[in-house]
Amino acid sequence: MACDSENSNIDKFINMRFFSDYDSLAAVFTSNEKYRLHAVLRCSNDRRRTCASNGECLDGGTCQTIADTSMRIISAGGSTAPLDVSSSALQLISIDYDVKQTAFLVRIRFDNTISNTIDVLYVSHIESSNMPGSLATFDADVFPCLATGTAPTQQQRENSVCCLDRLHWEYSTVSAFDRYLGAGLEGGIRTEIARQGARLELDSAPRNDTKDLLDASLDFVSGDFSRMSRSYASLDPTPTRGYKDVNIYLALEDVELFVATRDDLQNGHRLRFFIGMAHIKPTSSDRDPA
Repeated sequence: MACDSENSNIDKFINMRFFSDYDSLAAVFTSNEKYRLHAVLRCSNDRRRTCASNGECLDGGTCQTIADTSMRIISAGGSTAPLDVSSSALQLISIDYDVKQTAFLVRIRFDNTISNTIDVLYVSHIESSNMPGSLATFDADVFPCLATGTAPTQQQRENSVCCLDRLHWEYSTVSAFDRYLGAGLEGGIRTEIARQGARLELDSAPRNDTKDLLDASLDFVSGDFSRMSRSYASLDPTPTRGYKDVNIYLALEDVELFVATRDDLQNGHRLRFFIGMAHIKPTSSDRDPA
């Protein structure tokens, strides 16, 4: 549905209670069974927050049944509007260095309430200290699971499920993700992609939809890190609602050998590394909006 913004107060129009009142909308659209509306449970003061009871809403909000609709203002008739999907988020809570354990102790927080989304924890990976190819991975534009761009560093990206293999090799992911991809094993996702006809060339997608190739119920945010000797991540056991904390233990020798760039200083050296999380949402397409 589109409205003429020149002759309408669009801000007032999209905030009308009618479009969030399930009962009113249902009364209009239930005259024919095939027009029956889909309903969702959302907090009254934050329509992006899912809930099952009032206790899961913040600041006194209540859990309400509303119509599964989305209203927004777009230009050019929406012809260039991107695919609008819910996404997770990552926040760095703290980072400390433990002298006794010779390890960095990192605490991160991510939104674990988004359904049908695979979360993959990763840290930077350096093949050999300060080599150009490894340093390029510190640039967000080089992250492999994005649509191909025009800049030189963006032309190695691909927004298909095949990018997950490069995510594993160019960064350090948890070992469970390595096993899920089926590295060196028969029957893994890599074998399945090849069987479905992907040429495994850059930006060549398999014939199957990503929802058929990926198991969206899985997350890869805990366990030991691939190619490291002593580093691992673990989920914080504290009960939470709307988010989950991950405690990351990065051993100094792993950081120096595999994770960080090193700058020598007059009285020591400086290590630089980063921690990220890929949020992969399988869709009814051979492309993957990760």
